[in-house]
Amino acid sequence: MKHEARPQDAEARYRKIFEAAEVGLWEEDYSAVRWEIQRLRGQGVADFRDYFSQRPEEVLRLAGLIRVLDANSQALKFHGATELAELGGSLENISVPEALPVFREALTAIAEGRGSFESEVLGRTLQGQPVYSVIRFAIPREEGQYKRLIVSTVDITRRKQAELALAESEDRFRRIFDSAKVSLWENDFSAAYDAIEGLKRRGITDLRRYLGENPCFIRECLGVIRILDVNRETIRLYKAAGKEQFLGPLSGFISVESVPSYGEELLALVEGREHFEGEQKDFNFAGEEMDILVGYSVPRNREESRRVVVSVTDITAHKRAEAEQLKVQRLESLGVLAGGIAHDFNNLLTTILGNISLLRAEGQGEELLAETEKAIARARGLTEQLLTFSRGGAPVKKLVVLGKLLRETVLFALSGSNVEVRFDLAPDLLAVELDEGQFAQVINNLVINARQAMPEGGRLEVQAANGEPEAGSPFVRIAFRDHGEGIPRVHLPRIFDPYFSTKKEGKGLGLTVVYSVIRSHDGRIEVESEPGQGTAFTLYLPASRQQAAQPAGRPTGEVRGLRVLVMDDEEAVRKVAGRMLQRLGCTVFEAGDGDEALSIYEQWQCAGNPLDVVIMDLTVPGRMGGLEAMSRLRELDPRVRAVVSSGYSNDPVLASPREHGFRGVLAKPYTLEEFQRVLAELTREP
Repeated sequence: MKHEARPQDAEARYRKIFEAAEVGLWEEDYSAVRWEIQRLRGQGVADFRDYFSQRPEEVLRLAGLIRVLDANSQALKFHGATELAELGGSLENISVPEALPVFREALTAIAEGRGSFESEVLGRTLQGQPVYSVIRFAIPREEGQYKRLIVSTVDITRRKQAELALAESEDRFRRIFDSAKVSLWENDFSAAYDAIEGLKRRGITDLRRYLGENPCFIRECLGVIRILDVNRETIRLYKAAGKEQFLGPLSGFISVESVPSYGEELLALVEGREHFEGEQKDFNFAGEEMDILVGYSVPRNREESRRVVVSVTDITAHKRAEAEQLKVQRLESLGVLAGGIAHDFNNLLTTILGNISLLRAEGQGEELLAETEKAIARARGLTEQLLTFSRGGAPVKKLVVLGKLLRETVLFALSGSNVEVRFDLAPDLLAVELDEGQFAQVINNLVINARQAMPEGGRLEVQAANGEPEAGSPFVRIAFRDHGEGIPRVHLPRIFDPYFSTKKEGKGLGLTVVYSVIRSHDGRIEVESEPGQGTAFTLYLPASRQQAAQPAGRPTGEVRGLRVLVMDDEEAVRKVAGRMLQRLGCTVFEAGDGDEALSIYEQWQCAGNPLDVVIMDLTVPGRMGGLEAMSRLRELDPRVRAVVSSGYSNDPVLASPREHGFRGVLAKPYTLEEFQRVLAELTREP
């Protein structure tokens, strides 16, 4: 027999579910609210959203009509109550003014007859603590159902507090970001981070070397780093109209010249450093160049890489001040330098002129000629040292056998001294591209430094060996170690400064020249010293796996009969060059500038008897010099054989003559043997 469900049983089951629910459940009477809405509709209110928006006091009044009939334990606990009576039959004690917009939306939903309502709402406990919940209820279809409307509440207080804390933190960050007096950029590095992680997955372990060999990869990474935001100081610094000019790929701000410096930024990411800081060149939107210092904390994972704050400090004024200070120091030093130059050159000229006068008086003088030649060689050496110190151009490099150069130069510099030398030179020493004259000066200066450190005599150790490749590039390590008095620690940071010397007889230029030359050869120098124990200078130079050419013997090419045009604005130079050429059996033509040289060359070419060789001086004040004349000569005769000659041994044309059309170099001053060797090499060329 089928039993009918009794109402009291259904109520009992409902009550059991109501109490056992894991969310807050409320029974609320909305009938008075429903009646008021119907009354307003009868008075002609159609747009309840607009009506309630215009009348917040009406919303508050209607909210007060809601009566609380029951609440389960979860709902009571949420609001800090233990019994229903504590709520007072309404929501007044657990509501806050900030919840008014939520009540307004609920009233609008009821008035519009929606199926349900759901919203986040702020409330409070009976103790006054703020709490957050999501409220949900189905909007009744029948009038009677408003008397017992079931509302569920889900506690979201912890989540909401975390969101609010995050929003507050973001707000603080934004205020600091926007008001900071330093340029700040918010960049997304995540795509670059992924690209680098991809290299690791491919098994590429030496990422520094990979980036060095693949600049395209650097540019690709820069193209996927995105600028998300910049602050007001950035807009001011870059003279921009607004932040919109910045947003997008970082590559839009990068010139070709600055790619290597951005490569260092990526290396910071690759190597997992904590912080990156580096100087770079940049341009503002007015096209003005700036020196900037870039810094940021390197992201430790992909999530951090999505939002990296980069600081940019304008150091243009600082850099200019440094440059101006350097100019001032150099100008101040010129007076000191001029006295020494005048003294040394006067001594040399005295020797030269004295010997020449003795030659005239005695009518003979092989010995005097030898002394004169030595004095001229000393003058040339001093000129080379001064040019090295002041040079701005590239060294004139060639592959050099280091072992031979080291032995010969060190032994020559120690001749007549009481210092013993011990060599430890690797037999398989790699060749190095050097300006032989400049590097001989480096060796000479370091040996002199060692001699002066051991006035009572001692031992100098010279070592040279191939080094372990750095980033795949071979190098040679050369060490000069003396056992002298050493350098006090307080002086070590200044030993390469111009005119700094701790010795009475020192001019303070020797180590400055050493530093300048090593830097111009893409090398580096390190110094270690202990007072009373000695000093070691270690040079690191990029090496080549090519074989160096063996030193040339006597010229073998036939130069007799060559027809040579000499172009130089100095008549005395033309005369001495002419006499040397005549001594070698050549026919000589002279020109005072580029225009005259072109005219003579063209004249003989048109006559069907072109000249064999042209010797061109580079610098002709106020008239056409050798470089422009060479360009015109190549148009006239693409096969012209020309040699560049200059007293400025640091001129970049001498470093790469063939790039400018010349086939050889004759640096001033030169000897008859050097002149013959250059001509002989030309005759062997096709």
